[in-house]
Amino acid sequence: MYELARRIASMATAALLPEGRTQMKSLRMSTWAAVGSVSLLLAVASGPASAATRLLIQGVQAEGHTLTIVGSGFLPKDRSRIRVFLGEAPGNEISSQCTTPAPTDGVIVCTLATAPEPGDYRLVVSRKNGDPIEDRSENTDQYDLTIGAVGAQGPKGDPGPKGDPGARGDPGATGGTGPKGDTGPQGIQGPPGPQGIQGVQGPEGTGRTINLTIDATQFPGITSQNFTALFPDPLLNTAVIEIAGVGGSQCRVVVVNGPAVEIQVVQLSTRLFVSGLAQELPFVFESVAPMPAAPPGSGLDCTADIQQWLDNVNSGHDGPRNLSLIVRDESGNERFRWNLYQFAPTASAAGLEGRRFTLTHALPPDNMTSIERDSSSWGYESDYLPPLDRGFEISGVTTGRYPTVVEENPNGLTVEFGYREGGGLWQWVRNIIELGSASEARSLSVIVVDAALNEVSRMNYYECFPKKYEYYTGFARALQSRERAIIQCGFREAA
Repeated sequence: MYELARRIASMATAALLPEGRTQMKSLRMSTWAAVGSVSLLLAVASGPASAATRLLIQGVQAEGHTLTIVGSGFLPKDRSRIRVFLGEAPGNEISSQCTTPAPTDGVIVCTLATAPEPGDYRLVVSRKNGDPIEDRSENTDQYDLTIGAVGAQGPKGDPGPKGDPGARGDPGATGGTGPKGDTGPQGIQGPPGPQGIQGVQGPEGTGRTINLTIDATQFPGITSQNFTALFPDPLLNTAVIEIAGVGGSQCRVVVVNGPAVEIQVVQLSTRLFVSGLAQELPFVFESVAPMPAAPPGSGLDCTADIQQWLDNVNSGHDGPRNLSLIVRDESGNERFRWNLYQFAPTASAAGLEGRRFTLTHALPPDNMTSIERDSSSWGYESDYLPPLDRGFEISGVTTGRYPTVVEENPNGLTVEFGYREGGGLWQWVRNIIELGSASEARSLSVIVVDAALNEVSRMNYYECFPKKYEYYTGFARALQSRERAIIQCGFREAA
């Protein structure tokens, strides 16, 4: 497995997973500066999409001394250096100014010694050592870049020669409006409207105090959209976790916020959005005592051990560890598990069911996944439950036919799947994190059906990718598990 190989290579001092695995994770980041008075010029490369291995420049941001180049295929297979030219190659090479931060396969940041003069430039990126001007292969791409204001209009040119007769014109405008027709029959009931905004916080109660605050500074560069800590549900969300080196065995907890990740959205134009870095969101649970006469495997009360781990982290004597969240079936057998890598406790407070702990991912946003799940255990069944279920199709991604569509808007939607219908949703999220939307964005359709499941209407969405994923309930039993994805799209059209 790719993730396990890279974790074993780097985390020489990290604690082991229950299976004895370790983790490796890249620490690379990039910053998209806010646009001030400096000229910001972005464009999107035209032409059809290339093969996955072709070097492609999709857009360029110029701000002061900094050029940010967005695209795909920048890193060569033989790992030789990337060559960048601002102006006609080969005489205007700026590669030495494009090494910090280290280039990724989708982003190159160049910090120039002096800001370029306003004007038109030919930007060239090549992953070969030969002459990039002569290279027309998949290893080189060129981009016409304008920096600064457009120059004054030149003098009027001489009239050109008379052209050939044009093609036959289109039909003329439609005639005047006819008389008003009879009123048609009443249409079918439309789908429910979007969820309303969250109400204001109520006054503080007189019972036990619970710390529900999530510190936004835990996610540098990314706003944690719609992430809120929920009250624990012991019936649905009592589960067992294993923390490497903590508690000595399985710990019984009530999960408040399960495994979740948010992906940065970068807007390049009105209808073009691309994925950026990803950040794993906090894992929140309350440690509880086992029930009397609980069967084996139900977990122990690890409150003291987890609190000691937090105290050691705060004093600098301990650090992040790996853990597993185990989800069982109705017979108590393990059905699947989530593995979370490099999480550390950052908060502890009194909860409703027990001591509440917040575990935060220790590494900054990047393009690696630190969450694993056995996706093959989630099914592809088509359970239709009106009124919120809709027909749903994603090109290249297999899921159940009728998920719950919570909300739709011109640039995306929120969709929920149960355990028996989630299928390949989580794998799509991982592909967006690790490979990027340049190759993994998809088209999808939301379909309204009648009681006999006949199609009534269809809305098509284009250039879509998930920007947030949550496994949010059903930790106690696999069949009660549900996952939610907020999907970003470029635009939509009614079929």
